[in-house]
Amino acid sequence: MRMLYPKGVVLVALAVLGGCNIVAPAYLLIHGPEKVHRVYQLDKDRPTVVFVDDPANLVPRRSVRQAIAVAAQQQLLEHGVLDNVIDARSVMMVVSRDDPLDPMPIEDLGKAVEAEVVIYAIVDEFALTNDGQSLTPSAKARVKVIDCASGQRLFPAPEGGAWVEGQPVGIKAVTRPGFFGTATLSQKAGEQDKLAQEFGLAIAQLFYTHEKQVSARGGG
Repeated sequence: MRMLYPKGVVLVALAVLGGCNIVAPAYLLIHGPEKVHRVYQLDKDRPTVVFVDDPANLVPRRSVRQAIAVAAQQQLLEHGVLDNVIDARSVMMVVSRDDPLDPMPIEDLGKAVEAEVVIYAIVDEFALTNDGQSLTPSAKARVKVIDCASGQRLFPAPEGGAWVEGQPVGIKAVTRPGFFGTATLSQKAGEQDKLAQEFGLAIAQLFYTHEKQVSARGGG
C-alpha cells in the first residue's frame, strides 16, 4: 500500500536523509521566513494622517520631511493597513501656517485636515554621516497614535507600560567609507531622499507584520 504524508513531513524526511547541510532550508520551506510582528493594529476605516514632526530641525529639507510621511502612508495603503488616508502633504500645509511660538495641538492638526487619527512621528535623528567622511545613513523617531476626537494617545498605552514617550523606531545603513567627504551636493541630496524613503517604510512597518528579510526597522 502506498502511504501519503503531509508535505511538511516529507520535507523533514528529505532533510534528515540528505544530511545536516539542508536542514535549515527545509525548515524555511515548512515554517516560512521569520516574521516581524506589528506593534499596534490601526483601525483601517478611520481617516488617518501621518505627521512627521522635526522640532530640533534635524531633517535638512522640508521636502525630505514630507517624503518620510508620504512613504509611510503609501506603504500603509499598499499593505491594506488603512483604507482611508489623508494625504500627509495637507497636514504639512497646515503646519506651514502655524505659529512656531504657539504650535497647534496634534489633535487639532488632524481635525484641520478632517483626520480622526494622527500617526505622529517625532524625529530624534536624521543624518548621513557621523564623522564627516563616511556615508553612514541613520534615522530615529518616536511614534505615537493620537485620537483627534479625544486628544488621547491610542498607542503606546498612556497608562504605565514602556515607551510612554512614543514607540522608538530606527534604521541604519551599511557604512560606505570616504563617500560623504567627496560627494557632491546633488549626491548628498539623493542619499537624503533614499534615507527618507527607508525611514518612512520603517515607520509604516510598525503597523503590519512583515518578513524580517525586508524589514527596514532597526534599533531605536
